[in-house]
Amino acid sequence: MLTLRRRSGLTIIELLVTVIVLGIVGGGIVRMLTSQARFYEHQGAGRSARSVSRAAVNVLLSEMRMVDGSQGVIAATPTSVTLRVPYTLGVYCGFGTIALLPTDSAMLAEPGFTGYAWRGRLGPYNYVEAGAALTAPVPGQCVASGLNPVPGSVRIGVVPPLPVGVDLGTVVMLTRRTTYFFAGSAAIPGRVALWRRIEATGAREELAAPFDVTSRFRFYRLNDNVAQDAVPALNEIRGFELVLTGASESTPRLTGGYQRSALTTSVFFRNRL
Repeated sequence: MLTLRRRSGLTIIELLVTVIVLGIVGGGIVRMLTSQARFYEHQGAGRSARSVSRAAVNVLLSEMRMVDGSQGVIAATPTSVTLRVPYTLGVYCGFGTIALLPTDSAMLAEPGFTGYAWRGRLGPYNYVEAGAALTAPVPGQCVASGLNPVPGSVRIGVVPPLPVGVDLGTVVMLTRRTTYFFAGSAAIPGRVALWRRIEATGAREELAAPFDVTSRFRFYRLNDNVAQDAVPALNEIRGFELVLTGASESTPRLTGGYQRSALTTSVFFRNRL
């Protein structure tokens, strides 16, 4: 007599239940991974936006702090400022010869000299720009004048020379006219960048990008401790408030816009009278 054995296996209902359970678990895993990916994308975009503002601040503050508080600002708007930026100091040895103090070699080598400034014991700086140029120094002039600059200091000559009667040892600053401005980015088309331009040569450098269009300069007038949007008389500007709103290069998914990071800081001129 033939005996039939029942084979063990899964029924259709069991298969359907298994597929449904796997679908639910898989969907949960996908949603978790998607959520994590969005989180890291947002974090990365936020870091990118913050780094834009910080990079710009480092450059701006290092130069703006050296500007003369009464004659250092040449032109100003909410999106552009032109400054007389000192890039090295020296002492006057006579006959147009100056012994420079040790300075950053890259800063000294950058072209764009537009003039020099000197100040006596009292009073404001005297700026010499019309016809100003760098020339060769008079050999041995500093030693002959009783001045012994630090070893390795660079000697230069300037024309026109300082007026007759200026004290030996008077401090002299070499300056460049430098403009900082917000304009369209070359590195990231369609976005806003902060630029630095050397006026004597026209050479310009894109410092950081991208920025939000709300980024701008605000102005401290005389002894006011609150910055204003309106541009005061140039000789009354004592510092800037930098409103730097960095933006991410890409748009994180499901956000509808770029990530932004606002950074506001102030800089006051050191050479204030």
